[in-house]
Amino acid sequence: MRYTEETLIPQLEEFLKNIPLTPRINASTELAKIAVEYVVQNYNTFPVFTALPPSDDEFPHYTYGNPKRKFGQSEIIEVLKTVCLAYFHLTGNKLWIGDMQLEHGGRIGTHVSHKLGLDADIDVIEVGDVPNINRPLAINTAQIFLQSGATLVFYADHNVVNTVNEWALENEIKGHLSHEPDHTKHFHLRVG
Repeated sequence: MRYTEETLIPQLEEFLKNIPLTPRINASTELAKIAVEYVVQNYNTFPVFTALPPSDDEFPHYTYGNPKRKFGQSEIIEVLKTVCLAYFHLTGNKLWIGDMQLEHGGRIGTHVSHKLGLDADIDVIEVGDVPNINRPLAINTAQIFLQSGATLVFYADHNVVNTVNEWALENEIKGHLSHEPDHTKHFHLRVG
């Protein structure tokens, strides 16, 4: 907030002094001022998500992508911690955590979801990319996700999705996998 008030607003006002004020620019300027005023007045109502903790013995993981996208609600953080620890005990390897959410929410990139701080992208390097994957490890990993509290997991491999969903039904696990053709390089976890 301090950055907005001390840097952004004065820079905007200085910029506006140096451009020709056409009707179109005036209209755009008014919209920008309304947006900035809204942020200033409503900043305290924006969500504040929890930062992904650094890797340690209780939460072994790597991260990839933009560090500003590593925030979430406590539910996803706890599931990720459980998932990462279980996977590390199973394989001796760490999972890679990608996009989650911005600290104060909002749309990130091309993601349709990731808006509520309840989603995380997980890359399981040892599984490989669909279609050339280590299917048994993909199945075991997806089972870990559901056992750890993920309610929905997106993945591109039909065989993995069907196998894990049958297993979840047989074992009365609440979560399930959903086929998502764009998720060929990573899993997408959701809680809640």
